[in-house]
Amino acid sequence: MKKELIILRNSFSLYIMTFVRMVFPLITLPYLTRVLSYEAYGTVNYINSVMTYIHLIIDFGFLLSATAEISKNRDDAKKVSAIISNVIFAKVILAILSFIILIILCCFIPLLQKELMFVFLSFLSNIISIFLLDFFFQGIEEMHILTIRFILTQTISTTLTFLFVRGDQTLIYIPILNLISTGIAAIFSVNEILLKYKIKLVRPSFKEAITRIRISFIYWISDISSTIFTALNTLLIGIYMSATDVALWSISLQIILTIQKLYTPITNSLYPYMIREPCFKLIKKVLIIFLPIVSIGCLLLWILSGWILTILGGEKYIAAIYILRSLVPLTFLSFPALLFGWPVLGAISKVKETSISTIMAAITQIICLLCLIITGNFRIINIAYARTISESILLVTRLFFTFKNRHLFIDNKSKSKIL
Repeated sequence: MKKELIILRNSFSLYIMTFVRMVFPLITLPYLTRVLSYEAYGTVNYINSVMTYIHLIIDFGFLLSATAEISKNRDDAKKVSAIISNVIFAKVILAILSFIILIILCCFIPLLQKELMFVFLSFLSNIISIFLLDFFFQGIEEMHILTIRFILTQTISTTLTFLFVRGDQTLIYIPILNLISTGIAAIFSVNEILLKYKIKLVRPSFKEAITRIRISFIYWISDISSTIFTALNTLLIGIYMSATDVALWSISLQIILTIQKLYTPITNSLYPYMIREPCFKLIKKVLIIFLPIVSIGCLLLWILSGWILTILGGEKYIAAIYILRSLVPLTFLSFPALLFGWPVLGAISKVKETSISTIMAAITQIICLLCLIITGNFRIINIAYARTISESILLVTRLFFTFKNRHLFIDNKSKSKIL
């Protein structure tokens, strides 16, 4: 199959999944914002922010490092079996470590102490996610399997949410339903690997698992740094502001993240192919096609921000309009910043540079937040501006590294100008 058809097929599958990933939260979001109080909705998002870090510890960048290994060894069944088995074992080791960290956090953060059962059930979902094995399906470029699985589980989860979550008193059902849907997804994934692809798991090696953690560390640094852009902001708002502020920030950020999900099918489908054939002309075509679309989308988001907030959250969330509009530039910058990350720099083995760019942006974000706290200007609007500044640093740094290493693309062997 031609490269264009493979990328098109995978992009189409991922876009279906992305569309579903957008639609289901947009169905449940208006419901939850109406049946839950500001405090309850803020609590849910706060705990989810903590769980984002827990998930990153368990996943530890394997979605990138293991995907690359599977892609390179996809025709060697024995090698693939060893990769999967040792990655699972490595995640189990990391899960034990993350549980210890979570216990420590619960001892010092009152909001977590108040909702211990919610926290524990959310953690169990992260444990079960070890067996989702997305890195395998992305490595063999069978994205449609991820799409089918996601549609199935989200349909179940969304339906059960409407049936059981009726107010603050039923808040505990949210992590329970998430646990159920994650469990179904894990069963589906393991069944596909064992029965359809005839993958036989082998006895893992502790030494090999540690080696894989070490190799994946540079990918994890990039992931954990990028998470500072989202989860850290929410955590600090929860510490220095009220649950109401967390709710207003969360609904605005949810809208931005939903839009950014539209970008991931492009980058995820490009990444495995670019590893094998790093062709910059393909990246230029993607930019030419999608940047105008992104620009139009940003303009519409600004114009319709009030209407969008009213539809999703109700009249009480119209107060977040200034937050949402302040995040519009971020929506535009994040597309090229994401594209020039792993699909471009990662594909030409510039893993270190990719991570450095993310770390530099994360440091910028942290410095901005510290300055806001020290000067007494820690307000949501300023946090949004700081987030845009850090994203700009991310994009500029990645463009610099791409230009510096332009000779590594296969369509530039003569070292002719690409950028």
